[in-house]
Amino acid sequence: MPVTIRLTRTTTTTADITVRTITVTATGVNKTYDGTAAATVTLSDNKVSGDAITDAYIAASFADKTVANGKTVSVSGISISGADIGNYSLSNSTVTTTANITPKALTITAAAANKVYDGANAAS
Repeated sequence: MPVTIRLTRTTTTTADITVRTITVTATGVNKTYDGTAAATVTLSDNKVSGDAITDAYIAASFADKTVANGKTVSVSGISISGADIGNYSLSNSTVTTTANITPKALTITAAAANKVYDGANAAS
């Protein structure tokens, strides 16, 4: 009679899952000159696709308010939030990027005043 031997092996082990370092980057949004150095940026990060993480910032500003291309924009107060925040460690709270401030178009209007002919070219 044949003998059947059944072997059962159970192995248990443990492992650590460490938090992922998340880096937030910014893309500057170009603006038309408005007399201020205030800036707007769009944030992105390297989170795992599908995780519920939201990036935010407190302030973004150009170095000055003058018109130019490729101006440095400083972003501060970067934070993350969301249901999966426990899986992440934020690596930066500030970042820099660039954007343009373009000239504001000026519209000049003039209204001519009627005058009685006096032989002169001057108008008021």
